[in-house]
Amino acid sequence: MKKVSLIIVLFLFAVFTNGQNQTAAKTGSNRVKIKINELPREITTVSMGTDHLGYAIKEAYRITQGKVRNYEILITNGTINKSLLYDSKGNILKLLETKPAIPPKKGEPPMKQFKPAAPPPAIEPPKN
Repeated sequence: MKKVSLIIVLFLFAVFTNGQNQTAAKTGSNRVKIKINELPREITTVSMGTDHLGYAIKEAYRITQGKVRNYEILITNGTINKSLLYDSKGNILKLLETKPAIPPKKGEPPMKQFKPAAPPPAIEPPKN
């Protein structure tokens, strides 16, 4: 039963991905896989640190359409995978997809969790 479920999920993913590629070709957008450290700081520290605390970034894509640059990121918290579309300022434009995560295979290390940057130290008022 698990194999059948996995095959169905993979088939649906293939259909969804194919539809995205056809849409990108029609609109003239360019979707390129990038390294996670190439994401804008606003996405990795501000948004991921507050809105999706405990999630790890699996993959990142830069989507360019004319002069507009957006970012699609795939994140997981171990049980749920999400695909989010961000603008370059770190604002979430759209939740593209949410689905259960597939656990790592035996012998594979678990994914590292995203650790947000430490908050700045508190500033105390001067004492008179």
